[in-house]
Amino acid sequence: MKKIVCIVGWCLLFYAAGAFQQEAVLAAVLAVGILGILLFLLSRYQAASIRANIVMERTSGRKGELFNGKVCLENGSVMPVSHCLIRLEYGHEQYGKKEIRNMEGMLKGKGKAEVSFSIQPMYAGTALVRISSIKAWDLLGLFCGKKRIQTQEQIVVFPNDSCMKIKEEKMLTGQGREIDKAGNIPPDVFQIHPYQPGEPLRAVHWKLTARLDDMMSRQYSDEAQSLPILYFQRGKIEGMNLERMDAYWEVAAALSKGLLYAGIPHAVVWNEREELFHRMEVHTDKDFVLTLKEAMQYSRETEADRQSWLYERLRKENGETVPLVIIDQMLRVYKDGELIVQFSWERYRQEIEKRWVSV
Repeated sequence: MKKIVCIVGWCLLFYAAGAFQQEAVLAAVLAVGILGILLFLLSRYQAASIRANIVMERTSGRKGELFNGKVCLENGSVMPVSHCLIRLEYGHEQYGKKEIRNMEGMLKGKGKAEVSFSIQPMYAGTALVRISSIKAWDLLGLFCGKKRIQTQEQIVVFPNDSCMKIKEEKMLTGQGREIDKAGNIPPDVFQIHPYQPGEPLRAVHWKLTARLDDMMSRQYSDEAQSLPILYFQRGKIEGMNLERMDAYWEVAAALSKGLLYAGIPHAVVWNEREELFHRMEVHTDKDFVLTLKEAMQYSRETEADRQSWLYERLRKENGETVPLVIIDQMLRVYKDGELIVQFSWERYRQEIEKRWVSV
């Protein structure tokens, strides 16, 4: 509105200069025109001089929690910026959902400023918080310069803290559980880690426990090689949307945590593309959180792998005797190629809490 009033006033002044042929009026028209050009160029210069970046207090947390952050602004010009507008975008771009916020600020010449914000993700997965553009106005607020910025921060939104009820079959524990029976040759120790509830007492490293005053447990090399495989399916499938991906991470995380709390350490496997597989072992709660965070950070733009190819490839990588559990993005859980449970999109939360899964 302010710009329109100034333009209309300048036009009237120009008309009066032409009608009355007064030198003073002509000089005023020329001065106003030059001032307008200078203000226009100044707004472009001020916008180009602003640097911005995003700082998040944390980059991971559960859905429904507040993520606090701030936009740090720096003015590289000696001219102050009386008014600037930051366009902040947050969302899951792979599913076409994002939230847009416009935040205002001001900067002194060669000065710095911070603008705080909070977001509350409601879906599990990875999300981007980014600044798409900054607008800066001249000192009179007539002209606006715009600068596009591609600075962003990725956050990982964990699903709810659910734990699936697991009925363990003997084969899922693998052959490594029998390695220390009487008469067997003592195996090599693969690693030592803090004792977790559910682990057998025979796995406790008593000497190290006494020395550290904290219960430590041994894992043997044969056990590491025979860890059950839990595969997280990634990739595009028809009908997948943000709500369904949220449901997938709820079920996948609850299954992994259920195995852990049932005393079944396991290896989580996923692939970024066909020939690039990632593997992380889950022995403790800390392992579970780190593994889930790592798996959720990978995005895959290609289609999900075929079940037959995937089963054959995982068998080739891990051997024929290692138990193999696959959870696909349709909420189906397979064990060694056979469907053992199907979760529904509408009632998966209740099914996680009430259903026992026999693995």
